[in-house]
Amino acid sequence: MLLLVGIVLAVVGAAAVAAPRRLTAAETASLDRAIEQAPPAARRLAIQVIDEFPSGDIADPFAEPQQRLDAVAARIDASVLDRFGSPRLVADTNRFEIVGLGATVEAPAPPLPTYLTFRVHPDLADHSELVAGRDPEPTTQRVGDLAVFEFVLSPESAAELGWTIGDRLLLGPDPTDLVTRQFNGGLPDPFVAELVGLRGLDPEDDPFWSGDPRLHRPTVADTNSGANIFAFGIATPQQMPTRPFQLDGSGAFALEQRRDLGAGRVDLANVDATVAGLSALSATFAEQPTLTRPGVVAQLGPVLALEVEQQRVARSTLVLAAAGVFGVVLATLGQLLVVSFARRRAWLTVARARGASRRHVIVAAAAEMGILAALAIAVGGVTAALVVGGATSAT
Repeated sequence: MLLLVGIVLAVVGAAAVAAPRRLTAAETASLDRAIEQAPPAARRLAIQVIDEFPSGDIADPFAEPQQRLDAVAARIDASVLDRFGSPRLVADTNRFEIVGLGATVEAPAPPLPTYLTFRVHPDLADHSELVAGRDPEPTTQRVGDLAVFEFVLSPESAAELGWTIGDRLLLGPDPTDLVTRQFNGGLPDPFVAELVGLRGLDPEDDPFWSGDPRLHRPTVADTNSGANIFAFGIATPQQMPTRPFQLDGSGAFALEQRRDLGAGRVDLANVDATVAGLSALSATFAEQPTLTRPGVVAQLGPVLALEVEQQRVARSTLVLAAAGVFGVVLATLGQLLVVSFARRRAWLTVARARGASRRHVIVAAAAEMGILAALAIAVGGVTAALVVGGATSAT
């Protein structure tokens, strides 16, 4: 009987030691999976600014925009930024509507209203490959009175839009575009955009392309007045200080400083602080950037908050299940101890009747009561530790 009690206690003790470790390991693995399976765009912290910038040094056209973004980033707590990777710069020009399409600009506009924005990735070459034609360059070409601007597309965009290398688009400014409205010197003049090459982009799930699905292929927005097509072309930083993106010595751009979540940056020890920091960012900064107020996109917060809540629910469920198991174990132990000590008392009574000394019987009973008290204290302590530890989140 005592051997059976010892085996049960050994099993319970081993479970009490192993369960918290296994639970912590499971929570860590669950958090890792939640981050890994989150969409790339959700693992991005993006600081956005719309502003007017002087033409600056053509050798480093984004020097002043980068300083503006650095000033905004300095207002964000470093404990949040440290969880993300090194920053990189992305810029969008104002949006233009295609009013003519073809090998010459006399061709009519596309059948559906089509809008084109030029996006600039200074480190684009590290994440894509030129598959046809050449890269765009600053040019002084003109078609009649119109300036020419070169750009490239992804092969998927070119195929869906039906454009080929050498096509020229007659573009006019879209006055409803937020970036376009930032020009103080009036709207940009119409110009000709010439497709000079195709760049094969890395897969859309590459974090580098977070938030850039339209660089891969156009999107269609169905409005009350009909369907509109929105697409992105690719330009180079050296093209930005030139017309049509400069008016009266300054140009308007939507700038974005992106930081992708690095591996191992979020764990059980800092996940709550990360969620709180991202929530504070969303509440502090405007979602829509303007000249005077930046925007911060922090989509990871809901993903982590849901995971933390799931962990807490799972922990509470496991605690209840463990309490039930311990209740059954304790009831079983109680029954075993009652039977065991009832038999022991019967044996002591028989021993006393057969001539055992009174001292021998008292010492044996006291020793057995001590063993019983020690077992009760040990089991109660382990149960209390598990309940307290389970009710307190490891995060």
